[in-house]
Amino acid sequence: MPTYKYKCKDCGYYFEVAMSFKPSFIACPKCYNTNTKLTTEKRKTLSAPEPAPSPTNLESAWGKVILRYRLYFDRHDGDKRKITLGVIKMMEDRDQYGFEKYGMHITAFNGRNSLVDLIQEKLDSLVYAQNCIDEGIDGDNRIQFQMNNTLFDLEELYELLVKQYPEKALV
Repeated sequence: MPTYKYKCKDCGYYFEVAMSFKPSFIACPKCYNTNTKLTTEKRKTLSAPEPAPSPTNLESAWGKVILRYRLYFDRHDGDKRKITLGVIKMMEDRDQYGFEKYGMHITAFNGRNSLVDLIQEKLDSLVYAQNCIDEGIDGDNRIQFQMNNTLFDLEELYELLVKQYPEKALV
């Protein structure tokens, strides 16, 4: 069965429809308007994966993040100290995972667009946060609070992205 690609002329949403015939009109699944057109154009997106990082002679980004965290937050006692050590352990584990995956520690200037990576990770965190809320893992609204902060962060990051890389503007 052939797949037809459409773009909504009203909201700009791209979508695909698999049908045995080419329909004369089709409604947009986002805004439900029938002002759509068959298209072959590629949509602008930040969802394309960045290339694998290239080796550099620079210091590991995780090493710098862990050092920064230790300088500012490694002053706690008791239960807070356990939380601090747990966060440091998560960071070290993530660094090790990246090293095993790429054969190198993540650094700046590694052939990837770090701003796009940051935005993609923030976008993904919103979905994971929403899943936690839906699964009842947000009893005291901490995740909702973090989600709101992430939304504000994304606005600022998108503004910076468009300023630094005008060709990446989505609207």
